[in-house]
Amino acid sequence: MNGFYKYFRVAIGKGMMLIGTSTIADTLE
Repeated sequence: MNGFYKYFRVAIGKGMMLIGTSTIADTLE
């Protein structure tokens, strides 16, 4: 359970990073 939660958090973090990068790119354009 703990390992799954850790993996889930990493996946959420990567998703947030992707969304953040897209938002920054849109803002720069």
